[in-house]
Amino acid sequence: MAVSKLWKVTERLGQVIDYATNPEKTANPEYSQEEYQALKDVLAYAKDEEKTEREFFCEGINCNVTTARDQFITVKEQYGKTDGIQAYHGYLSFKENEVTPEQAQQIGMEFANKMWGERFQVVVTTHLNTKHLHCHFVINSVSFADGKRLQNKEKSWYYFRHIADEICLEHKISIVENPKLHQSPKYLTKKDEAGMPTRYNNARKAIDEAIAMSHNLKQFQYELSVMGYHSNLSPNRKYATIIPKGGEKPI
Repeated sequence: MAVSKLWKVTERLGQVIDYATNPEKTANPEYSQEEYQALKDVLAYAKDEEKTEREFFCEGINCNVTTARDQFITVKEQYGKTDGIQAYHGYLSFKENEVTPEQAQQIGMEFANKMWGERFQVVVTTHLNTKHLHCHFVINSVSFADGKRLQNKEKSWYYFRHIADEICLEHKISIVENPKLHQSPKYLTKKDEAGMPTRYNNARKAIDEAIAMSHNLKQFQYELSVMGYHSNLSPNRKYATIIPKGGEKPI
């Protein structure tokens, strides 16, 4: 079993809880369209019915799954904290064939309740679309109890992995012994294997789509730009590079 770091929801992460309300009709002027879309997408991804197969594997803590996005936003508006990070998104991944979907969801709920259940709204789902069953957590960045943002131990992988390990051991589920920090390539590979979006697999997808629509290099660059990517394909450079929208580091 492995626990990923939590990452911030500040841009699209793929579709994460299927919620169909049009944000343009419900948006408060304080929110930008991008902020609403980011929160909608991360929730839609977690609840993707093709991955969860049954509604049984989608549950909410202190919120209703079907209206989670609006409930998250209501809390933010109540405390005047509609800016910045909208939510946090993470997952627990289990060893192949070690747990049933029901067990994975149960462990995920126990973990989320223990970590965030007293103060935060959380959506917990189990995805069945890979060899390794994995639970997703989408946590509101602002507490419904006191209006404080998720902080310190509440979002520290090195702290909360111990809690996840304890729960897994109680269920006789294997854990990763002595996990090492700062293994970015391995971490990204694990996310990729679990079907999670990364800046790299998002870029690969964009490149594949641009190639499919292009007849020459100029059109390829244009199609990438339409998708928000800046490209530098100069033959004078050792490597061609692209930069995702809103990013600074080239790939």
